[in-house]
Amino acid sequence: MIDKDVERPENRTRSTPRWFAPVVIVLLSLLAGYAHRERALDWDLLAYVGCAEELRGGSPAEVHGAAYASLDSLASVEDAARLCGGPDSGLDVRVQRYRQGVADDPAAFSAQLPFYRGRVLFVGTLALAAASGTNVMHAAFLIALLSGLAFALVVVRWVTLHLAPMAAVSVAAGAIVLTDAPRVMATGTPDMLASALLVGAAYLLVETQRRTLGCLLLVLAVATRADHALLAGALLAWLAITTPADRRPSSRWFVLAIASLVVTTWFCTAGRGSYGWWTVFHHSFFEYELFPPASTPPRDIGFGAAHTLNSMPMFLALRPLVFTLCGLLAVALGWRARRWKSDGGRLAAFTLVAVANHFALFPALWPRLMLPYWTLCLIALCMAWTERTAREAQATDPAA
Repeated sequence: MIDKDVERPENRTRSTPRWFAPVVIVLLSLLAGYAHRERALDWDLLAYVGCAEELRGGSPAEVHGAAYASLDSLASVEDAARLCGGPDSGLDVRVQRYRQGVADDPAAFSAQLPFYRGRVLFVGTLALAAASGTNVMHAAFLIALLSGLAFALVVVRWVTLHLAPMAAVSVAAGAIVLTDAPRVMATGTPDMLASALLVGAAYLLVETQRRTLGCLLLVLAVATRADHALLAGALLAWLAITTPADRRPSSRWFVLAIASLVVTTWFCTAGRGSYGWWTVFHHSFFEYELFPPASTPPRDIGFGAAHTLNSMPMFLALRPLVFTLCGLLAVALGWRARRWKSDGGRLAAFTLVAVANHFALFPALWPRLMLPYWTLCLIALCMAWTERTAREAQATDPAA
C-alpha cells in the first residue's frame, strides 16, 4: 500500500561534478560585469545620498548640495538632465516639473527624504562611507553589486538541494534573469541588499537549523526595506506551522523574533519620521508632490481599495504571471505529494499570501519590490517537485 503522507526528503549536499564550480563562477562574473557596465542612475539614489548626509547632521542646504554634487563624478549630461528635470530630459511634464522643483529648492528636496529614511541599514552604510571619504554613489553601487552576487549564490545553493546540478544551474540562472535581478543589481538602491537578506534568511529558516541567524537576517532585511516585514512575518508563520514539534524553536524564541521585527519596523517608519502609508500610497501612485504633508488629501480607504482592485491586471504581465503560476503549481504539486504537510506547497502558499498583502497596500509589481517574493515562489516549486518525485519513487518501489 502506498503511504500518501510521504515524508519530506532530507536535503543533503549533492555531489557536484567538476564543471559545477567553474560554471557558477562564470555566472557570477557575468552578473558582476553586467551590473558594473549597466549602472543606472535612478532619482531615488539622490534621495539616499541626501538621507546619508542628513544622518551626518547636514542642514537642508548642505543635504541638497551634497546630493546633487554627487552627480558630478557619475552622471552624463543626459543623466543629469533627467535627474534634475532639465528641459531636454524627455520626461513627462509632471515628472519634469517635480524633479526640477526638488532640484531648485532645498526645502522641497528635504521634504522627499522621509520616504527614504526608513532604509536604515543602507542609509547608515552610505553615511559611514561618506565619513570615510568614499564617494557615496560608488558605495551604493558596490553594495548593490555585492548583494546581487550573494543573492545569486544563495539561489544556486538552494536549488541545488532539490535538483540535479545541470538542472539546478539552469533553473537558478533562469530565475535570476527572469526576476530581473541583474538590473536591480545595477541600480545602486537598497532593494538588492534587502532581497539578498530575505532570501538568505529564508534559506536558513527552511533548510537549516540556524534559525537565530535566519531571524537576524530577517531583521536586517526589514531594516533595509520596512515593507518586507510582510514577507518576514510570513516566513516566521511558515516556520511555526510546518516545523515538527521536536525541531521547532521555543515559544520564547518566536516571541523574541516577532518582537524584534515589530520594533525594527516601528523604528524604520514612525521612529525615523517616515511618512505614513496613505502619504506614501498617494505620492507613489497618483501625484508626486513637492511638499507631501501639505498637499496629500485626507485618507480615503475606499478610493485606495478601488485603485488596488483596478490594478489587478498587473498580474497578467510576464514576470508576475510566471511567478504567480510557479507558486500556484507548487501548491498543487505539494498537495498531491503530501497534502497539507508539503513544505514546498506551504512555503508557496505563505509567500502568495504575502504577495497579496503587499499588493493590497502598495499596488505595484516592480521587480525591485517583488524579487524576494518571486524567488521564493520558484524555490517552493523546486521543493514541491522534490516531494512529488519522492512520492513517485515510493509508488514504484515494490517494498513500499
